[in-house]
Amino acid sequence: TVKFSDRSILEYIERNVINNPEKIAIIKMILYFLQGAMKEALKVSSHIQELNIRKGSTIAVIQEEIENALPTIIGIIHAGCIYIPISPTASSFNIKYMIDVGKV
Repeated sequence: TVKFSDRSILEYIERNVINNPEKIAIIKMILYFLQGAMKEALKVSSHIQELNIRKGSTIAVIQEEIENALPTIIGIIHAGCIYIPISPTASSFNIKYMIDVGKV
């Protein structure tokens, strides 16, 4: 996963906009982030395919770091599957419900 230390991409954008309001270099940073995210997404997609998970299957993901979720989401979709986000604080009842609804 592409990480910029412990900060989210949004924090970096905000800091660069504040520190360099006259520059447009922020676009390069966003493109760099997206290229890295796409590389990771393709790894996720390949892993799903290696597991022989069929297209159209639902994949529920419990992920705390939403800033780093983009490669996972794109990878699942790229593999032809359906992404179901689940909050790590959700109750077991809610998790089961979301997974059951996703199977429809």
